[in-house]
Amino acid sequence: MTQDLYQAAARGDLETVKDLLRSDPAINVNLEGSFGWTPLQRGCREGHDAIVALLLAHPGIDVNLCTDIGVSPFFLTCTWGHLDCARLMLADPRVRVEDLDENGFSPLRQAASYGHVDIIRLWIASGREIDLGEPGNWRVDPIMAAKDLDFSDPPELRERKAEAASLLERFSQNPEETRSGVREQFGYFAPDFFALVVFLSDGLLVIRDEAVDSHAARFFRIVRQLPMELQMVQCYRLAGCLKTNLGGKERELAFKELAKNLQF
Repeated sequence: MTQDLYQAAARGDLETVKDLLRSDPAINVNLEGSFGWTPLQRGCREGHDAIVALLLAHPGIDVNLCTDIGVSPFFLTCTWGHLDCARLMLADPRVRVEDLDENGFSPLRQAASYGHVDIIRLWIASGREIDLGEPGNWRVDPIMAAKDLDFSDPPELRERKAEAASLLERFSQNPEETRSGVREQFGYFAPDFFALVVFLSDGLLVIRDEAVDSHAARFFRIVRQLPMELQMVQCYRLAGCLKTNLGGKERELAFKELAKNLQF
């Protein structure tokens, strides 16, 4: 069963992943498949964002479990430049964004080295911690990694790396102003993680804070009782109401209003 889940995650077979999770709610989603990788690691490596969302929602998932060379799912996402997977993981507070691999490379260094400037923009906008490492240490200094150009690199990669270096330098000099500017230009939708999980889950969603007396938990408990098409409607309402990275108190008030307006 676990090998089947791994293979489905690797090839991006969303329906099979849903069927396997539905048929065996107690399935160990952290067991290794081929080459010692887990389904979440492989989903992040291949950029299968819908599958990553489902796995992140599973109550048994270890979101930071590394490969045998110390590579975390988030590290894989940053290395291969899968923006939607990065959006999901940055919105999940359980995900550790600064874990190094066995070579001492950081996820941010990887994103900069490979010119994934959109992931860096998203990271800055998200408000998650950003460690610019030790200046001059090529293993952890993302600015140095972005400036490390190879004449064999295609022009578009060189351009993206230069843009990443410039953005990180601005952030190092003035973090709040840079974050505010990135949010204003590109926006940041932290609730996308929750909305995507709900309308992709098809009955598989498990609310991790179900025992918590919060407006967010109540909203999701109500939504789970609705037909699938109405779940999607509520998710779009949620994404529309929470278009900024609201603090805890403001977010709870928004969930309270959403829950109050639900019609049965």
